[in-house]
Amino acid sequence: MSACEKGEQWQWALVLLDEILEANVQPDGISYSAGISACYKGEQWPRALALLSEMREAKVEPTAMCYGAGISACETGNQWQQALVLLGEMREAKVQPNIVFTRSDQRVRTR
Repeated sequence: MSACEKGEQWQWALVLLDEILEANVQPDGISYSAGISACYKGEQWPRALALLSEMREAKVEPTAMCYGAGISACETGNQWQQALVLLGEMREAKVQPNIVFTRSDQRVRTR
């Protein structure tokens, strides 16, 4: 999935995630993070948000990386209100923001 994300093949990343689920294997935070990041790179903000929701339903706690990718996906879709909602969810979940994504996907540590 990470290779799909890096190759900007968001559709294939989601296919792989679906195959994991169909095989009755519970994806972990890394799998979801790769899918959310792939959606961010593919400018698929609604799908990125859906994956964050699926994580919570599956009782997999989103990490700062997951939230960061979701927020960045919202940015590419000009969904600033939804980005603020995600920031609020991070605060409620006590997830410390520590990574910022930029359009060029360079990760910058803020702490």
